[in-house]
Amino acid sequence: MRVFKSLSMLCTSFCPSPSCARLYLLLTRVLLSLAFLRTSSSPSHCYARLLVLLMHLFFIYSPGPCMNGGEIRTNTFNEEGRILQVEYAIKNVSNAGTTLGLTCTDGIVLLGITTTNKNHIISRNEKIYRITGSIYCTISGIFSDGLQIISMARFIAQEYLYRNGVEMSIGYLVEEVAMRMQYFTQGGGMRPFGVSFLFAQVRGDECLLYSTDPAGSCNRWRAKAFGQKEDSINNALQSNADRQFTLEEGVRECFKVVMQKQEITESNAANYEVLFITKDRSYFLKSEDVKRIIRDTKGDVE
Repeated sequence: MRVFKSLSMLCTSFCPSPSCARLYLLLTRVLLSLAFLRTSSSPSHCYARLLVLLMHLFFIYSPGPCMNGGEIRTNTFNEEGRILQVEYAIKNVSNAGTTLGLTCTDGIVLLGITTTNKNHIISRNEKIYRITGSIYCTISGIFSDGLQIISMARFIAQEYLYRNGVEMSIGYLVEEVAMRMQYFTQGGGMRPFGVSFLFAQVRGDECLLYSTDPAGSCNRWRAKAFGQKEDSINNALQSNADRQFTLEEGVRECFKVVMQKQEITESNAANYEVLFITKDRSYFLKSEDVKRIIRDTKGDVE
C-alpha cells in the first residue's frame, strides 16, 4: 500500500494532467502485479488483481469510437461545444414519419403520418395518443421511446389529479416531461430519448400547442411539425402564420403543405391519422373523410 501511495504522489507531481497521472499509475500497478506474480505464493490472487486492473484500463481509458468517430458519452461536450448523441437523436426524429399540429379558430388539428403500410394491418394508432381527458399528443421518432414517455406523462398527470383534485395544466405537464427528457442527456450510462412530441389542448377559448424534443426543450407554437421534411414544412407553416383557419380549412392546409414535400395518395389513407380537438369534444376523422380531404386538396394544389 505504501508503494502505491508513493507512486500516486510521484505520478501526480510529474504528469501534466490528472487523467494522465491516473493512467500512468494504473499502468505501473499492472507492471507491479506482473512482478509480484513471479514471486507470489498465491498466483490465483495475483491473476485476479491483474485482471481487475486490465479491465479498468480497458473500460475507463479506451477512446470508445462511436458513430462517425463521435463521442459515446452523452454528457460530454466535444471540441466544438456540441453533445453529439443529442444531435443524433434529433436527426433520428427528422427521419421518422411526419407529425403536424395547427391551431385554428375553433380548435386544433393534429396530423400523423406513419411510414408503414397499414392497409392490411388491424392495429391501434401509432402517432396520436390521449394523455388526459383533454390533452393529446403526437410522437415522431422511436416508437418504443414514445410509448415510454407517454406512460410517464399519464402517470404524472394522474398523480397530480389525485393529489390536487384538478386536472394538470398542459404547460406544467409538458415542462415535467421535458425536464425528464433533458435529464437523460446529461447522465452517464444513459442515452437521449429518440422521439419528439406535440402536446395539444383546447382550454376554454384558448388553443394550446406545445412541443418537446430529445434535448429536453419546451416551446409553444401556433403550428409545428416533426419528422421527414420538417424544416421545409415548418417554413411553409410559418409563412401562413398570420392566417386564421377553421378546423376544416386547417386540415386542408396541413395536407396541402405536406403534399408539396411528400407524396400523399388516397390509397394510403389508413396511414394518415387526423384528430380534431375542440372545446366540446375530440374525434378522429374516418378514412372516408381523409380520402375526401386528400382528393379536394389535390385539386387545390394542381
